[in-house]
Amino acid sequence: MVDLGAYGCRGECSCIYWRTTVGPKVKKGQWVTCKHINLAKMRMTDWVIREFAKRDTNTKSEHL
Repeated sequence: MVDLGAYGCRGECSCIYWRTTVGPKVKKGQWVTCKHINLAKMRMTDWVIREFAKRDTNTKSEHL
């Protein structure tokens, strides 16, 4: 489970790597992450771009 809004948008993950390695560093203010947070951010970005493109009348959306 990933929460992208946690820790000032650094994100939080329920994976063992985040809990044991990344989490303690994030809680100290460092900007580190795990692969699950990176993937969630990438998917979220893709979704946002598609949604904006759907609403943009100047975009050719035949590939969306």
